[in-house]
Amino acid sequence: MVIGGLAILYSLVTPLWEAPDEVGHFQNIADLAMGRGLPVQRVGQLGEAHQPPLYYVIAALAILPADLADPTGAFQPNPRFIWAEQGGHDVNISVHNVEEALPFRGHALAMRLARGVSVVLGVLTVAMTLAIGWEIFPERRAVGLLGAALVGFTPQFLFISGAVNNANLLILAATGAWWQILRALKRPEEWQPWGWVGVWTALAMLAKNTGPVIALVAVLAVLACAINRRSPALFLRGASAIALVAVFLSGWWFARNQALYGDPFGWTVYHTVFAGDIRQQPLSWAEVRDFFSVQFRSFWGLFGWMNLIPPPGFYLPPAVLGVLGLVGFGLLLRRRSKRLDSAQAAAIAFLVAAVAMQELFLLWTITWCNPSCYQGRYMLPVIGPLMLIMSLGIINLIPKALTVPAVACIAVVLLAVASFAPLGVIQPAYQTASLP
Repeated sequence: MVIGGLAILYSLVTPLWEAPDEVGHFQNIADLAMGRGLPVQRVGQLGEAHQPPLYYVIAALAILPADLADPTGAFQPNPRFIWAEQGGHDVNISVHNVEEALPFRGHALAMRLARGVSVVLGVLTVAMTLAIGWEIFPERRAVGLLGAALVGFTPQFLFISGAVNNANLLILAATGAWWQILRALKRPEEWQPWGWVGVWTALAMLAKNTGPVIALVAVLAVLACAINRRSPALFLRGASAIALVAVFLSGWWFARNQALYGDPFGWTVYHTVFAGDIRQQPLSWAEVRDFFSVQFRSFWGLFGWMNLIPPPGFYLPPAVLGVLGLVGFGLLLRRRSKRLDSAQAAAIAFLVAAVAMQELFLLWTITWCNPSCYQGRYMLPVIGPLMLIMSLGIINLIPKALTVPAVACIAVVLLAVASFAPLGVIQPAYQTASLP
């Protein structure tokens, strides 16, 4: 309830269109709701036509009560927006007026309903994180509880959860996939658990164009398990189950891309449409350093269109918790035989691998993409594993008798920071912004 309430708060204080790419995401939703079918990538037309459709289908059903013929709250470009390259310094990408307020109608109502879908997906992601924690540590419930709190009280996660963005479905599908893979690893000889991994993988691939990364991690998990058990048959059975189910559910999307663009991912046309985002110079070490700096800040909280910067102290809690989590996790690994059984060690190794694979994917991405790809929100598909690793490390440093009060104190601090962002950073910025 608290997580959902916070996500709704972020959604309400953030004016319409003031979250990254909401304009393009909503256009896909509106096209489906109005019966125009799936969008097609075209050179000269920026947007989200390259994205898979599942999030947009769900949101299109949610906005059916809204009258899209009513332009109330529709996007109106603000020529004084700071990134419009016309010398302006406004934080607003869109011109706003009082018609966007209650009672919502027209496009304003549709946007609020679509944002509501994202809120639900965000709450489910937190629940899945809790399920992962309890799957690994059923006897140490605090690990799952703190991990879920770390996810649910991350301001950037709440900001995206209150925005129209297909990443919300990807994050949920990825978290569900991590949970199901851990369950499959407990009985890897059976094909049914791997088939359910295929379902979650298909959802991820139909949610966002980076979904195939989840499929790669899933197959690598089967491979690692097969190598550990010296069983090629196990790999063939598990990988086949994942692939057959995933292809059955999502293969049509890649076949459509092949027919339209000549490649299953539509990357050729994408690179032409978004040529302005393509790196023109080789990646330097200085840029890699900048990438990690921007990634950390924008993973924890960088709002609006990356133009609402919180005060420096805002980043202190995650920095402290990160250091504590890393130290505690390192100490745990040194004496893992005393604190982790073999199944738990394998599960933790998988979570670490999932985080590492996502980061490696992003490092590969910035070899061809400019700083627009430095955003920390691209790590949100592994926010569950990341925060559970941090939770385990922190709890490892706490005496057992103090675990409950310590976790409660950490949760209260995180709740305070998560509440400060919408009320102390986002809302004041848009209240004081000058509009034409």
